[in-house]
Amino acid sequence: MDATMQSLKRRVAGGDPQAQRSLDRAHDRAGVCRIHPEQLLRGKTRFCRVCKALRKADLARERWIKEIVNTVYGRRQNRSVHPDGDFDKAGRWYPSDEEDQGDVTCNVRSPSRTWPYSYMLRARTKQHCRVLVEAALAGKDVPGDVASAVSRARASEPEGVAP
Repeated sequence: MDATMQSLKRRVAGGDPQAQRSLDRAHDRAGVCRIHPEQLLRGKTRFCRVCKALRKADLARERWIKEIVNTVYGRRQNRSVHPDGDFDKAGRWYPSDEEDQGDVTCNVRSPSRTWPYSYMLRARTKQHCRVLVEAALAGKDVPGDVASAVSRARASEPEGVAP
């Protein structure tokens, strides 16, 4: 074990959160098992069988979620599906409660007569689609297009990906 890892371990033991994040990144790069960190002390730098299986399942689930997100995102970008929301008298678009899962109206300028679609543009981003898909998988109310994409994906869900 090199001196850098030893100094990181000392800083982690002292309660430094930045050191913990650095150690986690080092573990990821080296392929060290987080569930069994004692392997690092023994000089092993490979995942154990259990952790390999867990990591493989996590990667499969992540791929499955990305497929759903890409489906929803593609439909919204092609304008075959529109985000749920309403227009006010001045023509500004505002998201519905189901559509606004906490990130549409955050860090985005509010709509004006000059820029009436600022919230709608945010609702068409891949990041927002991911938030909606994760909310649907968690059982929250989401717009119909997202709910249908998630239900179709659950029907054809590969083994080992179950939430």
